[in-house]
Amino acid sequence: GSWAVMAVIYYVAMISHQGLIRIFPSDTANVSVNVTAINTGGGDYDYVYPNGFGSYGNGTVVKFQGHGVYQCFGSWSTHCNNASFLPGHAADPNWVNQQWKYLHN
Repeated sequence: GSWAVMAVIYYVAMISHQGLIRIFPSDTANVSVNVTAINTGGGDYDYVYPNGFGSYGNGTVVKFQGHGVYQCFGSWSTHCNNASFLPGHAADPNWVNQQWKYLHN
């Protein structure tokens, strides 16, 4: 779809002898933005791996095909973007459990 957006740009002018700050509109512009929907997930998850990889964070829910739906969590959540710690990819399943909570198939 397409959205029409009106942007208003402001600048601040300080009138020091009166101790006042006033905000004046300086310009306006009409902008057209084209929006394209992408399939990032659906159901009860945010992404289907590898979609969104690199942006997973604490609370992100990801479906790993053939391995189930997991939620990234906790102090190790930064490792949710490391392929060595992903469900179905990690050399040791214990590495997965440190930052991924299994939810269901």
